[in-house]
Amino acid sequence: MNLKEAKKLLKENGLEIETNIEITDMKEEELIIKEQIPKPGIKVKKGSKINVEIQN
Repeated sequence: MNLKEAKKLLKENGLEIETNIEITDMKEEELIIKEQIPKPGIKVKKGSKINVEIQN
């Protein structure tokens, strides 16, 4: 999944996103998520931040 898709999905579910890199001139469609914490399927409260690692 790319960063743009992830942001949209998380926002729709009342969650926030944090990345391991600073996003500046890069297009979010080109940034692929390698890993996330908490892992997929783990229940979290609305408003929680999901940490994602972007593949370089």
